[in-house]
Amino acid sequence: MTKPVNQYLFSRKTLVLVSLLAGWALTAAYDPLNWHFLAALMPGVLYFFTLRRFDKGLLFYGALFAMAHFFTSFSWLSTIEPLAYLNPFLMALAWLPHIALWLWLTRKFHAFLVFPQAGEPRSEAGPDRFVLSLPRQLLLVVVSCSFWCLQEWFRTWFWTGFPWNLLGYSQAYQPGVRTIASSFGVLGVSFFLMSLNMALATIGEQAYWKSFCEGQKKWQLKSLLLFVPAV
Repeated sequence: MTKPVNQYLFSRKTLVLVSLLAGWALTAAYDPLNWHFLAALMPGVLYFFTLRRFDKGLLFYGALFAMAHFFTSFSWLSTIEPLAYLNPFLMALAWLPHIALWLWLTRKFHAFLVFPQAGEPRSEAGPDRFVLSLPRQLLLVVVSCSFWCLQEWFRTWFWTGFPWNLLGYSQAYQPGVRTIASSFGVLGVSFFLMSLNMALATIGEQAYWKSFCEGQKKWQLKSLLLFVPAV
């Protein structure tokens, strides 16, 4: 008999630390460091560490991630002469709800996939309940990527109306993504990067839950099919 999932949550201190560090690390994917690979990892790291959380506290961790990322990024941009007028704190404050909502909405959709019946008790659900079938994992990846691109599109129309820090811009110097960019624009590149993020996060999360379940293999070759949306 498996134990209830309440015992397997990460602590709040861990989540706060991960949210801040992942947000700062994402900034390094852009100029001037251009560590491009971090754009395919950091949002997924945030998502993985919030596993099993479906409450509004997700908005807080998403906001921490966004504040760390946008404040650091705008602080650097404000050192450039034409952009010296930027207020990094106010810019980050205006945009942090977007990523916070992405995290919360994605986890809420994940909760719907696990508990499709309204009012179904969750507190005593065992880890085996959180093991999703491959089609549902794929659906989760696609929906999460769509949520992310929607909030990026929203940012290009509201507040400043300028597409600051879209995830796809982190790959500006990567010739391998030019085909995606020429066909689908920067949002297509963002979708591609989020597919990698969510595929890795979902594979890791499913392996985490299976490690507590008897008779479940931790890794399965078919899980690699989660990379199909990215391909």
